Amino acid sequence: MIRVLDGDTIEVSLNEKETKIRLYGIDAPETDQEYGNESTIKLDMLLKFEDKIKLTIKDIDRYGRKIAEVYIKNKESKEYDTNVNILMLEHGLSWHYKRYSKDKNYSTAEKNAKEKKIGIWSKIDSVPPWEYRKISR
Repeated sequence: MIRVLDGDTIEVSLNEKETKIRLYGIDAPETDQEYGNESTIKLDMLLKFEDKIKLTIKDIDRYGRKIAEVYIKNKESKEYDTNVNILMLEHGLSWHYKRYSKDKNYSTAEKNAKEKKIGIWSKIDSVPPWEYRKISR
């Protein structure tokens, strides 16, 4: 079972227990923020037909969620080597969360989306979710 909660959080069956997974290295728009729904829908589309995924757990956050890279099967190689976190950046539906990740692949994916002006990068005044959360409190 894979259930998308928002653009950077999923719930999976892990060791027969429902477990929340926060996608490592990205921060997607909040649900009530511009592009929040689009981000959630894209993540759902990426995972919709997957019966299994591969997780590389990096940490556990203060809410007890596992922080992980999520991989789906590459259609050609049949290996679990397609990084969903990076796909979300490439589609312009999340920010690279540089506060918690210095991964150059994530930076490159975000830079490419910015250059193409897609998703959140199509707007000049997009507010990163970490700033939006501060404003909304």
